[in-house]
Amino acid sequence: MTSHLDKAVQARELASVLKGFDQRLANLERAAQLPYSAARGQLHVVDDNGAVISTVGRQADGSVGVTVTESSPPPTPVAPLVEPATAGLRVTWNGLWANAYDTPLNLSHLEVHIGTKPDFTPGPLTMATTLGTAGDSASLATTTYDTRWVRLVAVNAAAVRGPASAAGQGTPLKVASGDLGDGTVGELHLADAAVTNKKIAANSITAVKIAAGEINASHLSADAIDGKTITGGTLQTAKTGARTVISPRSGIFGTRPAIQMYSGLAPETEPGALLVTDTGGIILRTPNAGKYPPASLSLGSGTNLSEVRLSTQKGIKVTLSEFFDMIALHVVDKEGTSLQYEFGINELSVGEWQPIDYAPGWTDYDPNETDRRRVAYRRMPDGTALLRGVANIPAGFSGGRIGTIGTNEDTSCRPKVAEPFTASGNGGSYLTVYVNPNGDVEVWNESGSGGYGTWVSFGHTRWSTS
Repeated sequence: MTSHLDKAVQARELASVLKGFDQRLANLERAAQLPYSAARGQLHVVDDNGAVISTVGRQADGSVGVTVTESSPPPTPVAPLVEPATAGLRVTWNGLWANAYDTPLNLSHLEVHIGTKPDFTPGPLTMATTLGTAGDSASLATTTYDTRWVRLVAVNAAAVRGPASAAGQGTPLKVASGDLGDGTVGELHLADAAVTNKKIAANSITAVKIAAGEINASHLSADAIDGKTITGGTLQTAKTGARTVISPRSGIFGTRPAIQMYSGLAPETEPGALLVTDTGGIILRTPNAGKYPPASLSLGSGTNLSEVRLSTQKGIKVTLSEFFDMIALHVVDKEGTSLQYEFGINELSVGEWQPIDYAPGWTDYDPNETDRRRVAYRRMPDGTALLRGVANIPAGFSGGRIGTIGTNEDTSCRPKVAEPFTASGNGGSYLTVYVNPNGDVEVWNESGSGGYGTWVSFGHTRWSTS
């Protein structure tokens, strides 16, 4: 009896122990497995195949954090919103995806790439900036104002890049005058040589804006002062040496205007000059070199009188003057000896060239004077007459009259007595020309050799008419 009671007690005790184990096991499953525990080193997260996809804790470089080593590429973002901005573009992502509904929890950021074509391939050289979450925007500066295209690339925490989005298009805005406030642009904002002549309005630079002494000859065009009046004093091409000085009152030559010309050569003591005299004449004189007085040429005029006077360095003076209808030539040598010649103006008259009145068969060698002169004559200022030109000698000519100069009404070119002259031809010898008091011109071959040839040239046959 006792034995059966002991076994029943033992069975109840075993059942109680098993129930306690069951209760403790249930409690253990519901409670945290590592309450108030610490882990040293790293915790690895693995996939179903046991491959590590994330590491929590101490990293390989000694830092502490969370890294993701394996991940699927993120989805493709929709095309960005691209808005024009001054000298750039404004890019915004609305947070939507072209091939997914939800944003991956491991999304890190979006790369912003800019290119010159819609289908450009994003790469390290095209990336301009990054965006974070939906609604983020960024400003992109451009180097030109040409149209640009922008694409987005999503990157997750494992640095895995997804496909590029479709391209958004935008054109930068140029800066307009309304974008700048008054006084905004200062000297430091302008590049060197930025302001050129095309940017400066005509007549906008006043005299007070030009520093004294800054304008020199290289800044003036050839006709810059054409027709302008220069007042105030002396105008000169240099301060020393060879130079020209224009002055309304020369000082050296009195108080009249003068143009002084310095040669710069030693031993010049006075410059050459062109000056106005007190009587209204003009004097041109050479520089004074010291050894001899300067030579000069003067032009003067007065009541019924005009004269030209030349003074040489050795004191010789030659004056040509006109008084009423007379012309006087006055010469004074260096010893003071004076000679004067006077003659009437009418005695200087010169006649026009007149053609010779040919005898039958005679003609000009070159009627159009393309190569040779026609045969003609005229009276000269010194009272002589001149015959020139080339004539054709007719066939069978054996000497005699070839033509006549002057007329019975005008004998001013005829000589008082006949004189022989020499003429050339192509007959092999010189011919003799006679101009007779009655105006007849004769040609003879007095040597008797060579014949007459086919032409005769009178050269400049000249005779006295008095």
